[in-house]
Amino acid sequence: MQISTEVPATGLTKEARRRLAEFGANVVADETPAAWRIFLAKFSGPIPWMLGAAVVLQFGRGAPIEAAAIGGLLLFNATLGIIPGRPRRRGACGTQEAARADRVRPP
Repeated sequence: MQISTEVPATGLTKEARRRLAEFGANVVADETPAAWRIFLAKFSGPIPWMLGAAVVLQFGRGAPIEAAAIGGLLLFNATLGIIPGRPRRRGACGTQEAARADRVRPP
């Protein structure tokens, strides 16, 4: 199959228009999870579970200050874990915008 390399004034060849109609636009879906889901995911795993058990045990033995300290560190760690990742997750959207800008051709 021979594909024409000539680009008409509209910017799309007949083959490109056919593929666009058949397959749709070539875009990546933005599947960035919500911040609260990322935050809750930081509590899944053996270390957060162990620290949660330590909080319960500290309350059980009558040491609420130690329990609050461990719980506070657990919350601090989860909060700190989502902050650095936010700009990276938004980076994919910026790449798509830059790609769209590259496709715009002057008349």
